[in-house]
Amino acid sequence: QSTRDVFLDSDNLYNLDLLFDIVANGTETLVVLGTKQIFQRPWCVGEMTKARLGAIDTKVVELPDYEPLQDTFIHKFASEVNMECLIENGMDITMVQDTLRWIRGLPPVVCDCSDPMLVADLV
Repeated sequence: QSTRDVFLDSDNLYNLDLLFDIVANGTETLVVLGTKQIFQRPWCVGEMTKARLGAIDTKVVELPDYEPLQDTFIHKFASEVNMECLIENGMDITMVQDTLRWIRGLPPVVCDCSDPMLVADLV
């Protein structure tokens, strides 16, 4: 059992602007739950970007529907995903693309989600 605090970004949906600050200044390890759509969610990508810029330990847990990042998606990110919230928080396309390449290079944690106890241990 861990004595660390766990924060889920869904814990703070009333003030989304604070999410980036929490990742940048109050996070020891960012765990990215790798789903098929994770990289199409700008707030999630923003959290990853803040983690990279802050040299925060980051783990990507590959869930069964996870799709690894492709060069085409990274290159076309700005036309595929609404970047408004990222730009408003000081992140530009170069920062985001560098983050996506960085995420792609992290060693994955593969999740065997057929065993609920393994999923619980990851979280």
